[in-house]
Amino acid sequence: MTKLYTELANIYYEMYQSLFDYEKEFEFYGNYLKKYNCRSILELGCGNGNLASHFLKSNYEYVGLDISYEMLEIARKNNPDVSFIQGDMRDLQINIKFDSIIIPGFTTGHFLNNLHIKKLELFIIILFNY
Repeated sequence: MTKLYTELANIYYEMYQSLFDYEKEFEFYGNYLKKYNCRSILELGCGNGNLASHFLKSNYEYVGLDISYEMLEIARKNNPDVSFIQGDMRDLQINIKFDSIIIPGFTTGHFLNNLHIKKLELFIIILFNY
């Protein structure tokens, strides 16, 4: 894991507040979630939880997952009523059923090879058939 997500997590958090429009990103996901009547969401690579508050305000059951303890500390501080799990999305082992899993576009860059993608596909198939 890079220093950006550990030692520099607070700087990363502050920097990304001005780089991304999280309201617009939430609206993008929200359109699909409404279309398919999804109410429970797992966000892989949730980082510092910038999307979490939007899901919470809109009454979604939201869980965020990230590998970085430091990023999750920020997420928990900013979203105390949200569940966050520390784990590696490339090797998921969660036994909770969700209506939808979202993987923000910038997160997909952490899949380092086809094996990671295959593991995620298998996890999603198992999760939705749970």
